[in-house]
Amino acid sequence: MLQVIKEIWAEYRKGPKSFPYLCQKIDSRFRIPRPAAQQYWTAYQAVVYLTEVGGRMLTYLVLAGISVFLFYLTTGWLTEVLGKTTTTQYYFYTYGAMWALIVVAFLAAIIESMDLLIPFRRSFQRSTYGSAQWADILQLEDMGFARPVEDGVQPGEIALGRLGLTHNMLLPKEQALLNLAFFGPPGSGKSKTFLMRILQVWAKGGSTIVLDPKGELFEQTAHKYRNAYRINLDRPELSDRWNFMDDCKGNVRVAREIGFLLASSDEAEARGRDPFWKNAEKMAFAALLNLVASSVKDSVPADLAEMIALSTIDDLNARVMASADKDVRTDWGSFTKLKPETQANVLIGMSVIVGAFTDPVISEITQPPTEKDLDRGVRSLTLDKLRQPGTAIYVIVPEGRDKEFQAFLAVLFGLAAAKLRDSSMGKAQEFGDLTSVLFILDELANLPAVAEAIKISQLVSMGRGRRMLAAMGFQSKAQMYDHLGRERTDAILGSVGTFVFLPGITDQTTLDWASQLTGQTTAWQHTSVDVLGSAAFDSSRSTEVGRALLTTAEIRQMVKYEEALAVISNVPPIRFRYPDMVAVANPSAPRRQIAGKGLGLVEAPEEEVEDFEEAVITASVPKPKPKKASGGGMAKKSEASARERDVAIEQLPGLDEVMGNLELEAKKKSVPPPQPVIEAMETQITRDPTLKDMEPEIDLPANHLDYAF
Repeated sequence: MLQVIKEIWAEYRKGPKSFPYLCQKIDSRFRIPRPAAQQYWTAYQAVVYLTEVGGRMLTYLVLAGISVFLFYLTTGWLTEVLGKTTTTQYYFYTYGAMWALIVVAFLAAIIESMDLLIPFRRSFQRSTYGSAQWADILQLEDMGFARPVEDGVQPGEIALGRLGLTHNMLLPKEQALLNLAFFGPPGSGKSKTFLMRILQVWAKGGSTIVLDPKGELFEQTAHKYRNAYRINLDRPELSDRWNFMDDCKGNVRVAREIGFLLASSDEAEARGRDPFWKNAEKMAFAALLNLVASSVKDSVPADLAEMIALSTIDDLNARVMASADKDVRTDWGSFTKLKPETQANVLIGMSVIVGAFTDPVISEITQPPTEKDLDRGVRSLTLDKLRQPGTAIYVIVPEGRDKEFQAFLAVLFGLAAAKLRDSSMGKAQEFGDLTSVLFILDELANLPAVAEAIKISQLVSMGRGRRMLAAMGFQSKAQMYDHLGRERTDAILGSVGTFVFLPGITDQTTLDWASQLTGQTTAWQHTSVDVLGSAAFDSSRSTEVGRALLTTAEIRQMVKYEEALAVISNVPPIRFRYPDMVAVANPSAPRRQIAGKGLGLVEAPEEEVEDFEEAVITASVPKPKPKKASGGGMAKKSEASARERDVAIEQLPGLDEVMGNLELEAKKKSVPPPQPVIEAMETQITRDPTLKDMEPEIDLPANHLDYAF
């Protein structure tokens, strides 16, 4: 109680000029109690009513105290009037009556005070037109959706926010598997508050695959995961590598799965087309994938695109039928039953689909990492690791370019879902220790090609049985209708078990829907008639009417960054407090970082350095001192990074100094003069080309080597 008073006083000290707004902020944090029949009251009305109730209760207690004081004075007056002898003789009656009156006075005050609290009991709620009511902490605790803060959050659970000062609001494991969707306008905190918090807590015992259009989720949360991979379609030089051709080699089932994903990657354009075309493409893709994977050394998806685009039908027939793999010949044999002109049409469609794999971005990401890439921190992604706790895969897709990468994304997400499905086959219904996998899909409606590629409606409807769940972020329902279509939107939302609505929504479709989900309640409508003249009498009456528990205007006007509305399965609607924002200006670095191209070798700890050349280079180049950023944002961090690189270049040692260090090290180790080392340094280490565009220009002395940072 003391903490509540302190927070209320702190809000008051901030000096809000509007008392209704102060009431609204207090209500968003502590949920001001309301009478059972007036659950729809605004925060201001609730405060006024509570003030009235509190004032009357205090008045009763003060009057009881005054009565006690008067009874005490009366006893003294009787003692003076009757005399001490008489008073002593009737001591029991005199003082017994006084104490009886005192007890009666206090009991009367308490009974009258408690009578003021009766309207808060649920038995006084009207239910003629509806009985919707807000969930309270005790009810949520009984249902498993609230827990004291000191008890923490268990692995597999999702923490959404706070309930007052003492409890966390969370989704139990089974409810979390029913998916959740956030609705809020840009800047409402979907990513920086809710999704980032969920990702950080989920790292305790789960794994995740994240659709991250802006890259901010990776920056803020990747350090929480033991194995964090990044597929960066915006900057491929900072991306890990993933080549699905390795999975096709000798595995006809995977080849057919990928063939189906490629053939279905653009269903939006294929709607209304004969399903025969997709089946034909699927069989042809399966045969060619298996053929390329087994016959081409270190094959990549671009090899498949080149084979389809540059080979004639006769060449393909000859190469496939000459394969020693029976499955390859079987799949292609079904395709050869088509007429030649039909085969040509199918191959043209296939060429369009896989043509995306020749894009420079996709081509670079699907290439196996070279030794230089490995030195920069690049690793190869293996989807089998998704069932290992602490694994995260961040997929950065620049908004507006999702259509270009649709085939690649279809294979990535589709194959991930297929592997997760296979890993749960034959398990018990409870799945024991099977790791749950969370799909974070931020701004999914702005990437309709991605939604098409990952088959989102199937994921949310069938993921629970495979320990897969999705957390999606949308701006509005109208946005989903526009980008995903009405039928698909309704199918997706129909499989979601938890909806969270944030302040500031202006889309009327979303507001009406959210208001309907909160339910109907019964309210009193008071009518009074003032009749002029003496022919009739004045009248007043009260009637019951139905209204929404929370109107559209009240949803829109919730306190920003303070209050949110949750509708969960069979639980009464919940108004809860935002969690603390986890986004920081200078987030912790991931456990494994990828350096840009040409940024030099990755430094190793001094005691672990074994290579002589690398040891000398590392020791010769001073490490720039880190500077504390003055503010948040990507722009400021980029400027700070540029300044650090400028300092590093200015501090580079001269060639004579480097030669001296090399000769000194050579004498210590009794090796010949290290001239090859200098030649290797001059030929292999180049200056970072991005520094050429930076201001100011830096002129290095002639006796300096060009290092790249």
